[in-house]
Formats: sequence, C-alpha cells, structure tokens
Amino acid sequence: MNTYTGHESLNEQIKIVAAGAAKLPGVVIIHSIVDWTITWMSEYGLKGLEISLEEVTSISAQEYYSRFFNEEDSKDYVPKILGLLERNNDDEIVTYFQQVRVSGKS
Repeated sequence: MNTYTGHESLNEQIKIVAAGAAKLPGVVIIHSIVDWTITWMSEYGLKGLEISLEEVTSISAQEYYSRFFNEEDSKDYVPKILGLLERNNDDEIVTYFQQVRVSGKS
C-alpha cells in the first residue's frame, strides 16, 4: 500500500493515483483543499468534460463549479464538505449527489 509520508513529491503521488484511476469505472479528481481548484483529473473525467488537464487545472474553482455543476445543489453540499474537512472527524460522514454537465453544456 502506498501512503503519503511527506517525503514524496505531489507529482509522485499523483502518478500513483493515476495508475489506479485508469483501472476504475469512474472519474477521479484531486482538489487543492486550500482553494478548491483542480490539481489533477483522470483521463475519463477529462474526456467526459471535453477539457484538457492544463485547462482544468488553470481555471478557478468558481469557474469550474459554475461551468460543470448544478449551482443550486452546490450551495447545499459544498459547505457540508468544507465543514467535514475543517472538523477532521473520522466518525463524521457527508453524502451528496452531484449533477455534472458533460462538456459544460446546459
């Protein structure tokens, strides 16, 4: 099992995630929890959104969410997720259903 020890670079860790993500039947996304921007997205997600890794990692979190997600739903679940991360309580969970606009089309 590969675990982050603080000594590896972020790029090395992303390579590990990418290798596993290629085998999964879904989209894998790594966010920066500092500003919620995208740090990395699996190829499956990039193809679905019709966007390059360079483009998705260069846009703001606000643009990413308004372009690809239902904004009304985001108003509900984003504060819940942020609160979960801030509290850092292993006994707490948050569930949500996220509607994604493929290719940013309405």
